Amino acid sequence: MFLIGLATLFGGCAQYDSNTGSDLTGADFRGTLVDTLIPIDSAATMLVGDINKSASAYLILGRQEGMISDIAFRFSNFTRLDNPELLIADGDSTANFDTSYSIDSATWHSATLKLFGNAFIDTSDISPYTPWTADIFRIAKDFDPVTISYSDTTTMSFMLNDTFATAVDTAELEINIPLDSLVFLQMDTTLASMWDTLAFRVRPSADANFLQRYYSRLGGGESRVPVLAVNATFYLTDTTGVQSSVTSTVNIAPTFNSTLANDSFTIPQAGSLTPERLYVSQGYARRMLYRGDFASLVDSMNTINLAELWIVGDSSNTAQFSRTSLFEVYQLKDEWYDDPDSARFGTSSARVYTVRDSIPKIRLDITPLARFWHSYPDSNFGIGVREFVETASLSRRTFYGNASNVPDTLRPWLRIVYTEYKIP
Repeated sequence: MFLIGLATLFGGCAQYDSNTGSDLTGADFRGTLVDTLIPIDSAATMLVGDINKSASAYLILGRQEGMISDIAFRFSNFTRLDNPELLIADGDSTANFDTSYSIDSATWHSATLKLFGNAFIDTSDISPYTPWTADIFRIAKDFDPVTISYSDTTTMSFMLNDTFATAVDTAELEINIPLDSLVFLQMDTTLASMWDTLAFRVRPSADANFLQRYYSRLGGGESRVPVLAVNATFYLTDTTGVQSSVTSTVNIAPTFNSTLANDSFTIPQAGSLTPERLYVSQGYARRMLYRGDFASLVDSMNTINLAELWIVGDSSNTAQFSRTSLFEVYQLKDEWYDDPDSARFGTSSARVYTVRDSIPKIRLDITPLARFWHSYPDSNFGIGVREFVETASLSRRTFYGNASNVPDTLRPWLRIVYTEYKIP
């Protein structure tokens, strides 16, 4: 096994942490503290794919560096308003709003989907005015909000229209995307039967160099939530049975909205257990897998004081965007070396680690795991590193791998501090 000392790797600056202990001497034994680094023998990037993001505060639309992001919406039947007397007439009206009404039916005139912009991902890379186009699709069948993903293209029946819009780099941006009301009036029997699950998908149709955040139904408050503004004539019946009508525009908030992501970014050296780079990402999730073998180093007579995985972020890598900074460590449950995408994550370390471009090195404490592996060597399948919240946004971050051409100071290492016992 190839071992390297801390002083050799980091120029003599190594020192024992306060929680690693010190040398021990007794009448019948002598314990010597050993601090060493063990190379990672297997590393890989695991692809998870599109993660449900319906609980996120923001929706993301656009294309950037291989990432494509759509937005899906579902709206309830707009004729079933709780307070139809709150309709404000902006056209012909025969209603008397001194009494309460129920809505019998409605005739569509026009509809507009309104999205309220928040900011761009990687704003510094966005030019002030970036033209782009978006296609709006009617989702023609019901779907499960928990499992819907970008790949569910079969839910889109037909495109409503192509719309040109302009993305402006401001903190607050309202983009109106008009819908073709004639299409709504031509719903066939199948679509009409789905009146309670009126749903749309907005997709960037032109190449864009940005991903833009919009407020979601959970993050926009009353004034910034996405709405479907429907102008229609509502036919009413009051409490005495008198019928009337009112033409009005009502804003309907979605009952469901989510970002749907697809990342066409190709992992370099995919399938290799000694890659040059590893990647972790949010939204369209990727995870990093590591394994190092120290069974022959720490025999049964020794005890482990401290075990850490050291990894270094590649802040110069162009594959990164919206660089997230919070990571969590998990125990891997079985072998994954032949198929990294099949890796199964077990128990979490219950600790969150931060990495920033200014300080790209992070040390992940895996001491409890290493002690367990020390007692049961066959259980060492390594550890997995993933985003702390994989459903929050879209991001991608790069770390150096264990390829032979990666410098020792950048490649991942297992640091093992153990007490070696000997009889004097």
